[in-house]
Order: sequence, then C-alpha cells, then structure tokens
Amino acid sequence: MTRGAAVVLGLALVVLGLLLVLQVPVTNAYVRGEVGEHEGTPNVTDCSIAVSYVVDGVRHDLESERADRWCGFRPGDAVPVLYDAASPATATLTPRDERLWWLVGCGVALLAGIALGARRQARAASLASG
Repeated sequence: MTRGAAVVLGLALVVLGLLLVLQVPVTNAYVRGEVGEHEGTPNVTDCSIAVSYVVDGVRHDLESERADRWCGFRPGDAVPVLYDAASPATATLTPRDERLWWLVGCGVALLAGIALGARRQARAASLASG
C-alpha cells in the first residue's frame, strides 16, 4: 500500500468513526416510553415505531428509524428511551455504541504510523547524505 493510500484510509477511518459515533445523541438518563403507533407488517423488515415518554411531567414524542428490530413492537408496549437530562427532548431508542471509537483509534494509529515512518525515512536519508 502506498503512503498516499494509507493516509486516505487513515483519514477515512477517523471521519467514518466520528460520523457513526456522533450521529446518536449523548444520553445520560432513561425512562420507559410507550409505543403509540407502529408502521410496518409483523414479522417483516423495515418497520418504525412512534414512542411517547414523559420527563418531569412533560410529554415528548420520538420516532424510530426504519429497521427490522421494531417490527415486533405493538401499540402500548413499553420501550426504554435514552435521553439527555439537560435537554429531555434530545432522545433516542438506540444507545450510542462506544465501541465505534475503535474506528477513530485505528485511523489515528495508522496516521501516526505513517508519520513515524516518514520521519524515520527522512532521518535515514539525512544520515546517508550527511
């Protein structure tokens, strides 16, 4: 692999990792929500649910992304809602997967390895000409 290709790969890993981690809101509290509406056919893929939840007496509504994991839910079912205690309207049904940080770490490690290799190569060239 060329140095240029490795740099591109390292940057792609860092950017992809950050995008995947940051697309899910930061949450530090949870409450039980109730499924209000269900869109999709049972036992089929690509369903979504609408969930209402109450924090400090205020009702909030949330809609899931379309995925097969929501097909088994029915109106009235309880689901955990993860939310930001400072901003209860910021919520998700899908927790942030902290393991995605490994993508960022791999990208940074690859870029650091490239920089170290380039430095060693420059030093060797300097000693050889020196």
